[in-house]
Amino acid sequence: MPPTLKEEGCLNYDLHQDNENPDRFFFYENWVSYDHWQQHNNSAHIAAHKKATEGAVVEVVIGQLSPVS
Repeated sequence: MPPTLKEEGCLNYDLHQDNENPDRFFFYENWVSYDHWQQHNNSAHIAAHKKATEGAVVEVVIGQLSPVS
């Protein structure tokens, strides 16, 4: 998490654990722009994380949300 928090455009990057299923985690992220988020997804530390957790992660679900005015 520390490398992500230092990335340009990262507003917050919060890790949560499910209270009923301790094997389920949720990242809540806010980025200045879609491009910043894509740069994050293509970063070396995210690639390293994917490699390090290969076979240990059952499912990754990514959703994009927009604020409601």
